[in-house]
Amino acid sequence: MFLNRRVPMLLSLVFTVCVIECMSTVDVNVPHPITYGLVGYDTTLICVYETDAINPILTWYDGMSGADEIIILQEMNGVVIFNPEYQDRFSLIGQASLRINDTELGDSNDYECEASHGGVIDQDSTYLFVSESQSPNCTLQHNTQPVEGVNLTLTCTIEGIPPPAVQWFKNGYSIGESERYTFSEDGTELTILNTHRDDSGVYICNVTNLVGSSSCYDLIDVWYLPNDGWPNCTVSDEPSTGYFQEGDQIVIICDATGGNPTPELYWHNSKFELLDKSCILNEQEQTHELTISSCTWELESSDNGRVYTCTGKSDASSETYDCDTGQLDVKYTPDSPMCNEAAENNVFKEGNEITLTCVSLDGNPLATLQWVNTSSGMVMTGTTPEPGDSESIATYSWALSRADNTGVYVCEATNIIQTDPLTCSSGPLNVSFAAVDILLSEPNNPYDRGEYITLMCTSSSSNPPSSIEWYRNNTSVTDSDCETVVNTDYIDGEYSGTITQQHLEIYLTAQHNSAVYQCASFLFVENASIRSDYIILDVYFPPTEPFPCQTSLTGYDGHVMAGEELILTCTSCSSNPQAELIWYVDDMEVQYGLSVPRYTHAEFNGKQTSQNLTKPITYLDHGAVIYCEAYNPEFNEEMYSSNKTVLNVHYSPFIENTDEGLVKADVMETANLTCEVNSNPDSRITWYDSLGNEVINGTNRSIIVETKKDTIQTSVLLITNVTYTDYGNYTCYAENYINMTYFVVYLSGTSIVFYPVNEPTYDTEIRICLTCSLVLIIVDIILVYFIRREDWMVKSEDHMTRDQQEPISKNESVKPRPRGDVKRKVYDKPETSAKMAVLERTYDNRA
Repeated sequence: MFLNRRVPMLLSLVFTVCVIECMSTVDVNVPHPITYGLVGYDTTLICVYETDAINPILTWYDGMSGADEIIILQEMNGVVIFNPEYQDRFSLIGQASLRINDTELGDSNDYECEASHGGVIDQDSTYLFVSESQSPNCTLQHNTQPVEGVNLTLTCTIEGIPPPAVQWFKNGYSIGESERYTFSEDGTELTILNTHRDDSGVYICNVTNLVGSSSCYDLIDVWYLPNDGWPNCTVSDEPSTGYFQEGDQIVIICDATGGNPTPELYWHNSKFELLDKSCILNEQEQTHELTISSCTWELESSDNGRVYTCTGKSDASSETYDCDTGQLDVKYTPDSPMCNEAAENNVFKEGNEITLTCVSLDGNPLATLQWVNTSSGMVMTGTTPEPGDSESIATYSWALSRADNTGVYVCEATNIIQTDPLTCSSGPLNVSFAAVDILLSEPNNPYDRGEYITLMCTSSSSNPPSSIEWYRNNTSVTDSDCETVVNTDYIDGEYSGTITQQHLEIYLTAQHNSAVYQCASFLFVENASIRSDYIILDVYFPPTEPFPCQTSLTGYDGHVMAGEELILTCTSCSSNPQAELIWYVDDMEVQYGLSVPRYTHAEFNGKQTSQNLTKPITYLDHGAVIYCEAYNPEFNEEMYSSNKTVLNVHYSPFIENTDEGLVKADVMETANLTCEVNSNPDSRITWYDSLGNEVINGTNRSIIVETKKDTIQTSVLLITNVTYTDYGNYTCYAENYINMTYFVVYLSGTSIVFYPVNEPTYDTEIRICLTCSLVLIIVDIILVYFIRREDWMVKSEDHMTRDQQEPISKNESVKPRPRGDVKRKVYDKPETSAKMAVLERTYDNRA
C-alpha cells in the first residue's frame, strides 16, 4: 500500500469521504534545496508548512512526483503511518522534518514534503547528497593586481567533508566584518573595499571541520600612483627677442614624484610618435623619489603650433597621465601663396559672380594678403589674419562683365619675416559674353523668280564666337536646294571677343515671296540668343503658281442658246504683282463686254486675277473659239493661255435658199426642188405636195436626196417625168426641239401649153383653170418679192449688230439671219400648213 502515491490507504479513504464545506490554504517550504549528509551520521531534511486548516495530511516521498516515487510516511490527525521499508531509519521530527539515522550512500536522492487538506495540496523538495567524510584543505588567491582605490577580492577555495568553517587573518591578526571588509555568505571570499596602499600585507585563510583544520595565505602588494599633479612639464625661457623663431634652441622637461611601481615618462607628438630629438628618458633621482625625462633641439618651422606631450604610465593604473608644452609659437617666413586655379581654367559667364581666393597655409605670423589688378595696378582687397586663424585667406568677389575677359589678378603675401611680397596669380580669365546686337542686311526688293541673292548676318562681339541660325517665317532654315550657308567669317571684336559674319545664298522661287527672314546669334555657353530685325522679300513671279497651275476659263457648260447672254470667267494663277488678262474670240482680241478685273489673295502671297466676259449669243457664234491669256508685265511678257472653249450654239431652223422659190420644168422633164435648212441641232425635213400630202421618197416618181455640210442640211426633191398634174406648190417643212419653219417651192412649166379639146363640155372648165393659174403665178411673184426684201433688211440688221459686238475678220463670211426670226404666218402642224397653202390656191388638177 506504500509503493505508489496513487494507491490510497484505507485511512485516507475514510477521511476523503467527508464533505468539506470550505477550502483551506496550505504553504509548504523546504529551506535547503540541497542537503549534505555523511555516511554513518544522522541527517535531518527540514520541512515546514503554514495552513489555516486543522490537522492537514503530511506525506514524505522518496523521489519526485511521478511513477517512481514512494511514500515514506504519512501523518493524519497526529497518527504517523510508516512504509515498512523505511520505518527502521526514518522518523518524523518537529512539525514536518524527516530524520534519517545512520545515513548511507544509497540514501542520496530527491525527497518531497507534501501537505494537503480538503483537496488543497502543496509540496516542496530537497536533494540529499551523501558522501564519505574528508579532512579540510584550502588555497588562497586574489582576483586582480591590487591597485589603490580599487576593490580587491580574495577567494579561499576549500575542501573537506563536512564542509569546513572559514576564518580570516592579516599579518597574524583576525579580520572581521567592517566598513572596508566584507565576506561572502559561506565566508570563502573576502572583499577589501577601496583598497589603500596600507592594505599591503600577508592574508591567511584558516579552515576547520570535524576531521581537522588547515591554513593557506596570499601576499598583497598594493600599487599606487605618484603624487598628485604628475607628470609636470616645463619649457625653457624665450630668447631676448621675446619670441622663438626658426633656429633657436629649446629644452622641454617632464618629471614625476613617488609611485609604486616607479612611473615611466615619454615625450611624443600629437601622433603619439616618440620624439626623435636629443632626449633623456626616465632618469631617477632617488633623494626626492623623482623621475625625469627631457629633450633638447633647434626649432624648425614645423615646430610652430605644435604641442609636445609627456605621457606618464604606471602599472598602478590602466590610464595614462599627460602634460604638454602648450602650443609652440615659432616665427618663420610664409611660403608662396596659392591662387584658385578655377579662375584660370574655367569658363565664366558674364553677370555671374566670381570669387578670387588666395590662401597662405604657412608662415608665422600668417601672411598679410592683398589682390592687385595688373591692368590698373589697383589694390582690390586686402586681409590681415586674426589671432587664432589657421590660415590666411584673401577673397575678392564681383559680378563679371565682358571687360574682365582676359584679365589677370595677382595676390601678394608678406609678414614680419618676409617683407618682399611673395605672389601668385589668377587668370587670364575666360569670360563668356553674348552678342548685344545682330544686323541682317536689307534686301534690294523686288527680285525676280529664279534669281540668286545673298543675305549677310553680322553678330557683334562675343566670347566664344556666336553661332548663327537662320529663320524663314520663324522656322529654322537648313541647307537645301534653295538656301545654302556659303561661308562664315570670324573677326576680332571688342573685349577680346569675336564678331561672327555669315552669308546665306537663296535661289528665289515663288515660295520666297513675302518670306520673312531673320538671323539669330546663339551662345551655347550662356544659353543666350538674340534675333535680328526681320526683312521681307518681294519676289516677282508669273501667273503659273502653284505648279502645275494653268489659267482657267469657266462658265460654259457644253452648249448655249441663241439669243441668250453667255458669261465666261477667266481666272489666272497666283502672280506677283497681279496678272493682266486678254480675251480672244477666234484669235481676235476682245475689247467689249469685259468686267472690271478682280484681285484676290493667292498662293505664295501673290494675287489671282479674274474677269468676266459677257457675250450676247447669235447663231453666228456657233463654232466660235474663245480663250483668255494671263501675263505679268513686271516679270516678263510671256503669255499663259487658258483652255480653249468652242461654242456650241443651239438655234431654231431657217431656210438658206429662199431665192429658189420658183422651179420650172416642162412635161416629161425632171424637176429639181431644193430646200436648204440651217439649224443646230439638226432638223427633221419633210416635203408636202400641193394637196398637203407628205411626199414619200421613192413613190410616184419622187426621190428625196439629203446632204449636210456644217449646220446646213440640203434636201432635194426630184420629180421625174413631170406631168401636167405635178405643177403646183411644194412645201419643205423643217423642225428641231427649239422651233420649226417651212419653205414653199412653186413648180411650173416653162410656157403655157393649150391642148386641143375635142369635147365642148370641158371648154368652160379649162378657161377657169387657166385663169386661176395665171392669178396664182402673179401672187407668187409678189410674195417672193416681199420675202426677199424682208430678208435683205434682216441681214442688214445682223451686220450692224455684229459690228457693234465684235469685229469680223476678213475671212469671216456674213451669214443670213435665220428665217425663223421673220414674222410670217406659221401653222401649228405641217399637214395643215401644206394643205392650207394648196387650198388657198385654185388649180385645175385635171388633165
